[in-house]
Amino acid sequence: LAGSLTDMTHRKAIEAHLWHAGMHDQLTNLPNRSYFMNQVQQALERVQQRSDVCYALLFLDLDRFKIVNDSLGHAYGDQLLITTAQRLTHCVRMSDTAARFGGDEFAILLDDVGTLDDATQTANRIQANLSAPLILDGHTISLSASIGIVLLEPAYRHADDLLRDSDTAPYQAQANGKAQHPILDEALNAPTLT
Repeated sequence: LAGSLTDMTHRKAIEAHLWHAGMHDQLTNLPNRSYFMNQVQQALERVQQRSDVCYALLFLDLDRFKIVNDSLGHAYGDQLLITTAQRLTHCVRMSDTAARFGGDEFAILLDDVGTLDDATQTANRIQANLSAPLILDGHTISLSASIGIVLLEPAYRHADDLLRDSDTAPYQAQANGKAQHPILDEALNAPTLT
């Protein structure tokens, strides 16, 4: 009996490790795209069922990451991504989900935001937190991100549609000078810079 309990405990630990590895980014240990998209789809379903819940999606693209990666090397780029992940987790609540999508792209699902202003305040907090200089082996690196903000509206049915819209806003921000957080106006299907 003791041997079978030990085997089951060991097997459960391996299963938990494999699940975690399959749903989390190996470099930053944040949830990965698959996990995040599942959370967004569940949130969309809740929005469809209840009018009193509100979620927001923030999609982040680091500004000038390629320059750091190309000029200082991938080890510095990796450290920059790890630091970004740590700073993001300090800017969100326990009920929110921060994830790394790959490369220099991150996303945050804000749970139970009261208004669009709450999402904007979170984006401002992220911008301020990321702007603190990072010193790596004598190199001072300043971070910033372009952040797209989209509210989860009943008009959205699929997480991919929401992601598509939130992903366009950061590129518009980068084209207009970086370190901004445009809000996608779903009615106009166009970003509004803030």
